[in-house]
Amino acid sequence: MNAAPGLLLCLIGAVLMSGQVEAVYVPLRCACPKVTEVVKEPLSDINVIEKGPHCKNDEIIVTLKAQAGDGQPINVCLNPSGKQAKQLLKCLERMAKSNKEKKQCLQPQKRRPKHKRNQTQKLRQTSKRSRGTKQRALQS
Repeated sequence: MNAAPGLLLCLIGAVLMSGQVEAVYVPLRCACPKVTEVVKEPLSDINVIEKGPHCKNDEIIVTLKAQAGDGQPINVCLNPSGKQAKQLLKCLERMAKSNKEKKQCLQPQKRRPKHKRNQTQKLRQTSKRSRGTKQRALQS
């Protein structure tokens, strides 16, 4: 008889605890069997799956905006060691630190000139050339 209340308490505890357990989906294999270096189409979403027991590599899955023809978004896997993937990851880290939305990383970047110094030097060289021709013209 003394064991009955203890057993009852254990059963009640097990029932209460079973309500708190949530199921977690763990894939059994890599989601990206084939990767791409660069995606030129506009992106609508990005999903990063870190390496784990299901896959030995990090996986970066980008969703392309739906094309006018079929209307279905397309998922593409980026190579994690590729330039575009590294830029996206760096942007996502910055957005996470500043509590901003990741959508800003998906918008196309404005192209900046690679070497402003070279452009400035070219301008200086052209202006020096034009000064030299003006001085020669004045001397004659």
